[in-house]
Amino acid sequence: MTDKKTETEVLTFDEGGHPQVRADLVPSEATALLRKAVEENKVDLLEKLVVLYREEEDRQAEKAIKLSLAKFQQEMAPIKHNRSADIATRSGSNYGYTYATLDELDKQCTPLMAQYGLARTWDSKMEGGVLTVTCTLHHNLGASLSSSFVCPIDSSAKMSGAQKAGAAQTYGKRQSLIAVLGITTAEDDTDGVEQGNPEPITEKQVRDLEEWVDACGPKFKREKFLDWCKVEKLSDLPQAKFDMALKALQQAHEKASTL
Repeated sequence: MTDKKTETEVLTFDEGGHPQVRADLVPSEATALLRKAVEENKVDLLEKLVVLYREEEDRQAEKAIKLSLAKFQQEMAPIKHNRSADIATRSGSNYGYTYATLDELDKQCTPLMAQYGLARTWDSKMEGGVLTVTCTLHHNLGASLSSSFVCPIDSSAKMSGAQKAGAAQTYGKRQSLIAVLGITTAEDDTDGVEQGNPEPITEKQVRDLEEWVDACGPKFKREKFLDWCKVEKLSDLPQAKFDMALKALQQAHEKASTL
């Protein structure tokens, strides 16, 4: 028969009458109670204590990683883009965009992650020409969070098979790290975009933007894009915002092509 006095030293009960490990139970106290249960051969209490204590440890670890991540996000400023890329399309045109490299993300994030007991690892798997990269965020109390990014291998790229896989791997690592940390990246200088030439864009520029809107696919939200540009229609877009709008469409197209 279980000693009720010993049991009440360990457990509390919720409104439904379910036993829970006391919230204020510290490891040294739990160890002493475990030893007492062993010495007194109280098997039922011992099993209950071990299970509930482990569950409580898991709950506390989950709370800790969420709190650490929230503090990290409060302090982590948007990471500046430090690299540009020029992309040639199959139609013969090209476009460019800027981004933060994996090295830059790691350099900016790792010190602050370590400050809050966080670390990251990656895993990947290849299935049918599609690479899935998973970034797992670990906390020093044992809890973890993960985010995966699916990245098709670009068979049209003028690279060797190993180079294509390596490029996809790096891209997947970047995107999965950004997602699991909930961070943002930004261009070096987006201030003053409202300044500059207020004249509306040309008809050719409108056609260029329309082509990119079509290329983004049926799921692209045209109305949201226009709201973001603060215009009712593309022909109202001022020259000062053309490059910004074009780059946003190109990045939306790049993202849609990886889904």
